[in-house]
Amino acid sequence: MARAAGLDVILGHVFQTGLGAVAEAHLAASCAEIRCVNEIGSLGPIGVKDDLIVESLRREAGYMEIPKGPGLGVTLDWLTVDKYRYDFSDM
Repeated sequence: MARAAGLDVILGHVFQTGLGAVAEAHLAASCAEIRCVNEIGSLGPIGVKDDLIVESLRREAGYMEIPKGPGLGVTLDWLTVDKYRYDFSDM
């Protein structure tokens, strides 16, 4: 829609983990209309205690290195995922 309307896009964030940061980085890298990426450089947990990924995300000179592995390129920390997993089966 932004492309069709000739508009640029600003990518912001909310409380996030490294998983959210890397997903935002992939989106920003794949969409030419995203001209400004706001605070993606935090690269780690904001508003949460533990991160959901094993890797430490890297940045240098204002740029984030996008992981090159399959999918988003990161490994989930399954102990942390299980710690925060919510069981919706009781609903």
